[in-house]
Order: sequence, then structure tokens, then C-alpha cells
Amino acid sequence: MRKLRAVTGAAIAGLSAGAFLFTSAFALDLGKLREADDDMKGVAYEGRSVDDLEDMDVLNEAGQKIGEVDDVLIDDDNKVVAFVIDLKDSKRDVVVEADDLKLADARAKHFTTRLSMQDLMDKPDWRD
Repeated sequence: MRKLRAVTGAAIAGLSAGAFLFTSAFALDLGKLREADDDMKGVAYEGRSVDDLEDMDVLNEAGQKIGEVDDVLIDDDNKVVAFVIDLKDSKRDVVVEADDLKLADARAKHFTTRLSMQDLMDKPDWRD
């Protein structure tokens, strides 16, 4: 099971089947998520391959870089459901739900997020 740090701003409950992160949109079972390999066939997010997504910058609404995609997380159906974001000026890799990151269009070279740095710091850590 993935280790989670207790965080504020999200309710986390440890269950024998895994740890769940509850958000207003859905619950992620972090124990069942896995990192997608660069060469996985059929795994894409908004038309982008895993290789295209990894290392993509994450910007806040002001256009400032706040991190970059370290890993793409998929569920049992090989659907991209979250990303591991390496936060700038931090030694933390946090799990951010795919719904919290947006690509402006098909040619965008970065994600944007409405989440503040504090919101991101409140996300659970991803441990390999």
C-alpha cells in the first residue's frame, strides 16, 4: 500500500483494502494506482502519450511554473486518473487528480491549475 502523509484540506481514511483520498469529485484508491510506462500502448490523456505528458510543466493561473509532471498514474482499466507532480522549490512529489489539471488546447506544452501552492502542498505524497 502506498504511504500517505496526513494532510489538511482532504479527508483521508485508511482501510484494509487501501487508502482513499476523498475529494468533491471522486475518491482515489492510491493503493490500486500505478505508474504508467512510457511505452504503454493505449494509455493517453487528452490525446497525449505518457511520454508527452511526463516532464510537462504545471503553471498556476498567473502563468508561473509551480511544478512538473513526474509520473502519470493509471487505474486498473489503464485510464489516466492522476499525475505525480514534482513541486517547484519543494522536495515533494504529490498526487493531483487529472480533473485538477487542464491543457489549454491540443498544442499546449503545459498544464494549468486553479490549485494554489497550499492546495498542492495539502495533497498526499506519492511514494515509489
